[in-house]
Amino acid sequence: MNAEDSTEVVNELPDEPVRILAVQVHAYPDGQRVRLHASLSPFRAPANLEAEIRRPDGLLVSSTVVVGVEEPEVEITLHLKDEARPGALVAPLILATRDQGTQDVCEAPFEIPTPETYY
Repeated sequence: MNAEDSTEVVNELPDEPVRILAVQVHAYPDGQRVRLHASLSPFRAPANLEAEIRRPDGLLVSSTVVVGVEEPEVEITLHLKDEARPGALVAPLILATRDQGTQDVCEAPFEIPTPETYY
């Protein structure tokens, strides 16, 4: 094989900022945990994803930071603090890269079931 016959494969990922394409939030039936699934646009460098759970009055119920997300599909389980009550909550997500800072912000509303529905 000579140099003219070789083929170089290049990963063609976009240079655009990484984005949050979709967020799904599901409360576990026990009312104590939340599963968060985020779909991200393709990206070159690992990104950081900050996820929070907040009550409508803004009180923080749970939070986490995933450093160095390497795949466009991310699933996180968050454990809720005592401040989590049945009813409406919101899950703000902040996506950032080390080089370019905040790339995208998204909020996903969801509901915590009443205790009568827990298993």
